[in-house]
Amino acid sequence: MFSFLLTRMHENNTILSLFKNLECRTSFKKATNSELDATSENILFFYKIEH
Repeated sequence: MFSFLLTRMHENNTILSLFKNLECRTSFKKATNSELDATSENILFFYKIEH
């Protein structure tokens, strides 16, 4: 059970870091809206596959 919790925490951290990276990219680089949409769609897609 404990290892299951650790895995869950790790997954959540991975998702969080992906979103943080996305935020950093938006603030430092003026990306086009379509590029951002594609990136966030990819993150959500992979997140759905994992769960």
